[in-house]
Amino acid sequence: MIRRPPRSTLFPYTTLFDLPTVDEIVSQEVLEEKCGNGICIIAFLPDIYDGKAVRDGYINLMSTLGENFKKQRWGWGWAPALKQPVLEKMFQVGGSGYPEIIGLNMRKQVYAKNMGAFSEEGLRPFLNVLTYGKSSRNTFALTEESLPQIETVEPWDGQEAPAIEEEDFDLSDFSWDDEEEEDTAG
Repeated sequence: MIRRPPRSTLFPYTTLFDLPTVDEIVSQEVLEEKCGNGICIIAFLPDIYDGKAVRDGYINLMSTLGENFKKQRWGWGWAPALKQPVLEKMFQVGGSGYPEIIGLNMRKQVYAKNMGAFSEEGLRPFLNVLTYGKSSRNTFALTEESLPQIETVEPWDGQEAPAIEEEDFDLSDFSWDDEEEEDTAG
């Protein structure tokens, strides 16, 4: 007869871990909290003018992935496009558009960039590779030995972007070059 182990040993240990929070990187303290110990995942998200729903979708995606990878105890953070230029320059992000995501290991002085899509199907293989430490194709050495000093910025208020006010132009006052050329040619 096979004896079943007590129920306490069947309890999954991953339920003991707190769910990671995905915080906006607004200051040096937040960056050090997220990346000071081990690996952290940083996303560079599009400007708020792409829409609140778009940004919330990316943050919710990162929260879902953080829940799935919680036993790794990674730090999770995000920064809006062009708000932390020192970080973007350090990790060479922004040149191909947003969103972009990197995995940073300060202990090993390396970072890895995701070369796939910013979706659950595109990020899961990237995060699995980080879990096992087998990434070589998209891993880069840090040029600095510590995290850079970043600017303290205002956190996102969770609202839509303010409307862009456009000026109305009276085109009747505009002198059209085509009309002048027709008058001189005729």
